[in-house]
Amino acid sequence: MFNRIRLTLTLWYVGVLLGIVAVVAGITYAALYQSLSSEVDDSLESSARQIAAQLSEASLSGVQPTPDNQGESGESDEDDEEDEEDHGVRFFGATSGDTFYLVLDPGGSPVLDPLNVNIEGVPDRGAALQAARDGRDWKTFTSDGADYRLYSRAVLDEGRTFAVVQVGRSLEKHQEQLRTLLIVLIVTAGGGLVLAAAGGLFVAGRALRPVRDAFSRQRAFVADASHELRTPLTLLRGNAEILQLKAGAALSTADSHALAEIIRQTGDVERLIGDLSTLARMDEGSLVLQPTVVDVSSLLRGVADNARTLAGNKPLKIDLQMEPDMRLVADEGRLRELLLALVDNAVRYTPSGGTITLRGAGGASHIELSVSDTGPGIPPQHIDRVFERFHRVDPSRSRQQGGSGLGLAIARAIAEAHGGTIIASSSQGNGATFTVQLPRRGPAAPGG
Repeated sequence: MFNRIRLTLTLWYVGVLLGIVAVVAGITYAALYQSLSSEVDDSLESSARQIAAQLSEASLSGVQPTPDNQGESGESDEDDEEDEEDHGVRFFGATSGDTFYLVLDPGGSPVLDPLNVNIEGVPDRGAALQAARDGRDWKTFTSDGADYRLYSRAVLDEGRTFAVVQVGRSLEKHQEQLRTLLIVLIVTAGGGLVLAAAGGLFVAGRALRPVRDAFSRQRAFVADASHELRTPLTLLRGNAEILQLKAGAALSTADSHALAEIIRQTGDVERLIGDLSTLARMDEGSLVLQPTVVDVSSLLRGVADNARTLAGNKPLKIDLQMEPDMRLVADEGRLRELLLALVDNAVRYTPSGGTITLRGAGGASHIELSVSDTGPGIPPQHIDRVFERFHRVDPSRSRQQGGSGLGLAIARAIAEAHGGTIIASSSQGNGATFTVQLPRRGPAAPGG
């Protein structure tokens, strides 16, 4: 139990830390992304502004439109520079090696391509037309698997657009920086979470140690007290029964009722002590199961007979529905105890004239057993708590009907010890059903 609590605390700690790390990493990544994007946009805008400042309608009036690939014209770089000199256009080193630029006419046709740009999608006629209308246009596009950022800026003369400058830049370095940051964040966060998990397990173990020690002392006390109290209670009940047999006729009616109440209450206390002792051993893990091949059909028939005995003079119908020859590996004694706990609960809460139904069905890998009653049912707010120790749906009514409030807790502990499950279902006013599912192969070996 404490190992499960320790693991749960550690998982919560790591989960909260993971959330914090994710938020910080997300903010860091977003901040760098925004910073790099702003740097790229500012660089493109600055380059386009400087290039546009050198252009005039007169300087471009004699320039022939640039063919699709200016480099194929056969002119040398010296010729290009000379041509630029002739028309008063001097392009300078305002751009980095991964930046390109072109000059287009307002219709989007290239006029100057000094760097002989050879990127699919450049020039972008649509972006040029948009810039001619709105003054500027931004666009991110992909070409041959690489991403580019493109800025188009209209060049005006007396309010009229006579050219469009398109400046673009590869985002490869930008993305490489982001990938590097992401790897660093993942590695750092992963390593930190592993260390946090190890530290969390250690701290949780240290924090739970006093609780574990106190709980162990409590369990030992319950086990010892149960053992020490069982003998005097047995003697007390035995002597009361002997007194009832020998002097019952000589006792007054009030004394006879008092003696009978002593015997009944002593029996209830003995059962409570037995239940507490069972739960204490289960908590300690010292309750050893003795699995054998169990004939479930025969076991259910025996439990149905026990149900009739538990009902006593209370008129109840016991209905048995089962498949023949059902077998599984289990501790037969504990399995009988589980079913009797469910039947005893059903007997207590089923009104006279009601029906208790025991069902058994076999599957390929599991056996399903259920006990249903026609009692008042379980309110929805209690359905998830009925297996808690000492939990009572109606405390005043439960005291009148007897019972320790531990039967369903013991039933769940036995089912889980066998590697199975038990669930409660109910429609208030229409009874309740407790369903147990157990693996045919039997309980797993300790530590296995």
